Amino acid sequence: MPSSVYHDNEYKYLFSLIVLFYFLHFVPQMWEDFSCKTVTNMPIVAQAILLTLLIVFIFQINLAVI
Repeated sequence: MPSSVYHDNEYKYLFSLIVLFYFLHFVPQMWEDFSCKTVTNMPIVAQAILLTLLIVFIFQINLAVI
């Protein structure tokens, strides 16, 4: 696969994440309150798994070569 096509796909993925997180700033306060209550009411094991998944996700972003 040509290198330019590979990088174009990476940029599309990155751009879509940026757009997604930008629109998350405009969600209603009710959604934010619901998600906070959901996470805080999870069992500690589920919170640990969620935290681990978030750390792995951030680590993968750091390793991405763009």
